Amino acid sequence: MLPEFYIAGILAVLLLLYLLFSLLNKSRKHTSRKQEIIEQLQSTRAQSLKLQERLSNHILSKNAASDIFHEGYTFKEYLKTLQKNHVHNLSDKNMARIKNTNNRIILMQAKDMISGQQALLAEAEGKINAVLKD
Repeated sequence: MLPEFYIAGILAVLLLLYLLFSLLNKSRKHTSRKQEIIEQLQSTRAQSLKLQERLSNHILSKNAASDIFHEGYTFKEYLKTLQKNHVHNLSDKNMARIKNTNNRIILMQAKDMISGQQALLAEAEGKINAVLKD
């Protein structure tokens, strides 16, 4: 009879923890933070695609694929670097992962990743602006 009380007690504690975490993850504050992260990711993705398009248009219009862009990189190599970075960090797969989770750790990692990407894209935009000046 005593082991049954232990099992019932453990199940009750687990149920309470589950309900507590469910309630916390559905709070307005958590939902609004998640939405902010999704919006930041969408904005960062758009910025990345805009920079890639701008560089690609320059390469095509000036036939500059093999020309030196910056620090030994050709325009083509730099564009490839931007594209790989986009696929690795800003892909639809990552967007879906963020949209479909309520895990606070994953959301905080996503927020940190987005901040890093924004810094990298700002640096890339500065380099592109300095070289293209259009």
